[in-house]
Amino acid sequence: MYGVAESIEDYRRMVNELRSQLVLLQAREDDAQQQIAELDHTIDQLVDIVVQREAACYALKTLVETMVKEVETCPQQIHHDFADPNLRSTTYQNRYNEEVKRLKAKYGK
Repeated sequence: MYGVAESIEDYRRMVNELRSQLVLLQAREDDAQQQIAELDHTIDQLVDIVVQREAACYALKTLVETMVKEVETCPQQIHHDFADPNLRSTTYQNRYNEEVKRLKAKYGK
């Protein structure tokens, strides 16, 4: 890379060039470390979002399963069916919509 210098000035010039290159490399290293830290933070945020979405999906699934069980075990199911076929579905739809709104407010979208 660097051969034998002809004079002390040549050596000084080589030292200054090497110092300049070292400063540039250190600056690049600092930038790389900052980018790594930013990416790590972004990954953490995305993991949090995924966990929240999974929790919301699980809550909705549990709600729907509970509502289905309630409909299946309703002691007055026949009465509801004859009195007003839409009564039961409307009631549960309203409860479902309220729960969806609550979860959207809590977890977003």
